[in-house]
Amino acid sequence: MSEKEKIKKFVEKFFQNLGCDVSYEPSPENLEEKGILKIQNVPKRFAKFYGKEEPYYFYFNESENISNGEYVTKGSYILSCINKFLENKGETTLLKIKFEEKPRKIIEDRFTLRNCKISEISSKNEYEYLERFTFLTTFQYLNKKEEEITKLFVKSNNGEVIDFDISKYETEEGKKRDLKQLNFEKDYEAAKNKLKEKIQEKTNSLKQKLSENLEKEKQRIESHYIEQLKDDKKNLEKLKKQLDDLEPGEKNSKKIIKTREQIEELSSEERKKELEKDKNSSIKQEIQKHSLNIKNKLINTTIICSPIIQYRVYFKTPQNMKRLVNIEYNVLEDKISGVKCDVCQKELNEIILCSSGHLICRECGFRCEECGEILCKKCPTFKCPDCGKTVCKNCVKRCPVCRKTKCSNHFMKESFHKQEICKKCAEMCSDCGEFFSPENIRKTKSGKNLCEKCHHKSIKNNVLDSLR
Repeated sequence: MSEKEKIKKFVEKFFQNLGCDVSYEPSPENLEEKGILKIQNVPKRFAKFYGKEEPYYFYFNESENISNGEYVTKGSYILSCINKFLENKGETTLLKIKFEEKPRKIIEDRFTLRNCKISEISSKNEYEYLERFTFLTTFQYLNKKEEEITKLFVKSNNGEVIDFDISKYETEEGKKRDLKQLNFEKDYEAAKNKLKEKIQEKTNSLKQKLSENLEKEKQRIESHYIEQLKDDKKNLEKLKKQLDDLEPGEKNSKKIIKTREQIEELSSEERKKELEKDKNSSIKQEIQKHSLNIKNKLINTTIICSPIIQYRVYFKTPQNMKRLVNIEYNVLEDKISGVKCDVCQKELNEIILCSSGHLICRECGFRCEECGEILCKKCPTFKCPDCGKTVCKNCVKRCPVCRKTKCSNHFMKESFHKQEICKKCAEMCSDCGEFFSPENIRKTKSGKNLCEKCHHKSIKNNVLDSLR
């Protein structure tokens, strides 16, 4: 990536991190290529620092010159402002996710209401917190400087670093009363550890390149050192030859002394040590020059308040059975919880109430074989000893004669006290054909079963017949 592209990306990312509206527009010179960076919705704190009113227009090719824009290159005013703003900006800001509460719609969109309707809803708001740590990472090496801005989101309740796109939500400036006392140390440490992971790939890449360059420089210095030794050897041989060619005498005495001094200097251990020292010093300088210096600076902490809404919802069946269900809706995760089957505890996506008011899933529900009402494994049920049907508590009766519990299909009204008894205990009067409890049936000598009334009538007829 060219230096121009790096500057362009840096400016774009900076304003995105500020929460501005960032877009590209075509330049007047080239309508087909969108090269003008347009910045809107700038926070007041930066606009005041920059000293200009929005919108801002930035262009990165000198040929795209526009009258109301700023040409951005190394050393531009906007880059200077950004760097100073980042250096002075270690503040904490508070944002609140805006949420238009429509509880009935939220619940009806997420649940299928099978045999009930919502009768009442009340709600209570609480908040969960997400922290956005914004770091400025500076890579310095070989007299170069690269800067990157990294945003990390951490859940304040468990220190978990998550992927989160705040641009999907509408936000507003939060108020201090929405903020509870939080301990950010653990979350900050989690963010720092994650930052190290995120920049590790680039760090390794830069270290690899620097290491390769350093090895080349070391080889160059080593080669230069070997060449110096070779040159010294050549010069030494040359000087020795010159000395041999000089005739002794007053005329050449000074030249002979000087040549001998040069020979002594080139052949001395001090000369070798000096060259070795220069070599090691050059390598040390290159090692220092090829070192990678990384600085991570926290430039902003943003606390994001997100509502967690506690709903108290009353569901009502056509039989006027009511059930209160406490439902939690997490706005940040767009997730509902707290709706589980009373029997198996499985998360539900439909609302079914049994006849006893239990919240159930399809696997845990069944119907009364008599009246068809929905039952569940928690409901009291009865198995009829006569027909074997499984029925609800409303479809069973106890026979006052045999004291057995049976489904109501096996009962009838006896004609004397008008009470219900099971059909097995009911006896029919041979004369009137009505059914009675055994205690209201009389057996005649002829073997007939007669009710009290028919029995008295029979006695009366017998008496009259005897008087004739």
